[in-house]
Amino acid sequence: MIGNTLDFEERTTLGQDGMPVKIEIIKNNNALITEFATIAGFLLRTKMYASDNSSAIDWQYNDKGYLIDLRLFKNGALTDEASYSYEYDSHGNWTKQVETWTDGETNTYTREYTYW
Repeated sequence: MIGNTLDFEERTTLGQDGMPVKIEIIKNNNALITEFATIAGFLLRTKMYASDNSSAIDWQYNDKGYLIDLRLFKNGALTDEASYSYEYDSHGNWTKQVETWTDGETNTYTREYTYW
């Protein structure tokens, strides 16, 4: 920030539905670009990357809009990846999420819902 002025440019590209499909934050001829998609009614990030290809993140989702794969890249090479699996309740909400990384690390998350 310079005084009361931000020293970067933001460019937003909208899809046919009026929702963002790409946002670019540009400073000094470098950009951080985020791409989006609407899946199961949710606006979700699908890619985020530096314009110089120094780093990137890729997200993939199932048809319910839940994350199923996360990939991290550095200089174009895959550096890490996590996969996600779910258990659902009778209403279709996930109650258990298992996150598994390429190094074998596993994290399990659970949640409960109360329906009236």
